[in-house]
Amino acid sequence: MAPLPPPPDGFYEALRDYLLLAEGFAWWRAWAEPQPGHVNFPSVSSFPSASALLSSIDYRSGVSSEKLPFPAGCFDLAYSVAALEHVPEPEGTIAEIARVLAPGGLAVHEIDLKHHGSADPLGFLELEDEEWRRRATHYGGDLSLRTILEGGFAGEIFCNRLRSADWKQLFQSAGLAVERVEPVIVLDASAVKPERFAAPFRNLPVEELAVLAIRVVGRKSA
Repeated sequence: MAPLPPPPDGFYEALRDYLLLAEGFAWWRAWAEPQPGHVNFPSVSSFPSASALLSSIDYRSGVSSEKLPFPAGCFDLAYSVAALEHVPEPEGTIAEIARVLAPGGLAVHEIDLKHHGSADPLGFLELEDEEWRRRATHYGGDLSLRTILEGGFAGEIFCNRLRSADWKQLFQSAGLAVERVEPVIVLDASAVKPERFAAPFRNLPVEELAVLAIRVVGRKSA
């Protein structure tokens, strides 16, 4: 994992303000409340400063999502954006998320289901699983986000190609009650041609294949 360059001045203050004002922060905050319809969202003035937030972050890198270095039941929220689609063995990752959540804790994850780096968002579904795993490269080693952003990688980035129903099943199998699976990006169904895909994707409903990104909310039983 390559270190990121220093952020520009004011970056963390701007990020703090964005998280307060953007739909995403308010959305999961409402789910965390016993009565979502009556939640009062914080204002910028009432939220901690960026420096206070940064001082409270315990940043870990280079750890496996299938073996998190935390005790069971220690988090109220597990949150990710465009990360879970890159996990090669998602069953172990979701099980670990469930393990480290406290009773009543939330797992909120936005998952990108598209073919990364391609004009065809469903192009990788044409490949058999063995071929896809052979040609796609996992993050780690020489492949990092920085390498990609700097144009130093032109290959295929590994995505596990799970679809919306697969993710719902994984969360449920890990013992998390799925409160919502919300489509975030949906392709025009007329553009989906299942017959061009490899098994098992060609047998999926068009409505399922058309979903290109989702937000999953799971809750650990109290």
